[in-house]
Amino acid sequence: MTDQPRFLGLDDAPFTFDDREVLVVGVVTRGASYVEAVLSTRVAVDGTDATTRLQELVGSSRFHRRLEAVFLNGIALGGFNVVDVDALARDLAAPVIALARDRPDFAKMRAALEKHVAEWEGKWRLLDEARLTPLRNGDYTVWGTFGGCDAAQAARLTTAATVLGAVPEPVRLAHVIAGGVVRGESRGKA
Repeated sequence: MTDQPRFLGLDDAPFTFDDREVLVVGVVTRGASYVEAVLSTRVAVDGTDATTRLQELVGSSRFHRRLEAVFLNGIALGGFNVVDVDALARDLAAPVIALARDRPDFAKMRAALEKHVAEWEGKWRLLDEARLTPLRNGDYTVWGTFGGCDAAQAARLTTAATVLGAVPEPVRLAHVIAGGVVRGESRGKA
């Protein structure tokens, strides 16, 4: 890791299931706290384009080859638009780490997918194959799935990108910005 590693954190904005698309905000930091850029794209609610849209967003940015790691607030955007973290990591040539504060309930997720989402089988395959691992981040344990790195490196990168609390700062900032843009004021935890 460099002295001033660049991290990218991504999170989706608040949305309703009547929306066709949802805003996704990315924040590039140098180190854990110096904001260098804000990126954005849109993905389909419950769609299948999240991985491709993120590949396009990051691949076309000037930071593409300079990112130490990419962090996602969860493995899915816009409901169940599931990101293939392995494919994204391969394409970006950087570790991709999807984090959750709490251990996801896969039984509830599968039931919701089957009931509400077209093309649910492919989404379930990505979720089922995810290597969900507890990662220690200071005083906190977060749940992560990752591509392009192992669990030890995912934990080190997560800790290096965190200023305070359980969530890496670029993800927290993406969450705050996305909520503020859509609602006029941010609220809730990333």
